[in-house]
Amino acid sequence: MAKAQRYSMEQVEAGRKKLRGLASQKAGKTRAEVAELLAGDIRKAAQQGYGPKEIRDILAEAGLSVPLARIRALLNEEGKKEEGNDESSLGSL
Repeated sequence: MAKAQRYSMEQVEAGRKKLRGLASQKAGKTRAEVAELLAGDIRKAAQQGYGPKEIRDILAEAGLSVPLARIRALLNEEGKKEEGNDESSLGSL
């Protein structure tokens, strides 16, 4: 039968050091996370007159791929919030 491999404590510590020094492989952001991080800026651009396609193209120039559907969804969420605020203020009249 084969003899079990034995390792010195120096080898174990060297392995531990390497593992602790590893950078996260998930350091970047997903497309959905990017959209959420930039939600305020996307809405501001829309308020300044830029359309969803223009915003998508501007982000693409910066190397960010944000789906057009996600941009539209962000803008629709803002519109729904504003409509809800208008309706609640009318109810108090």
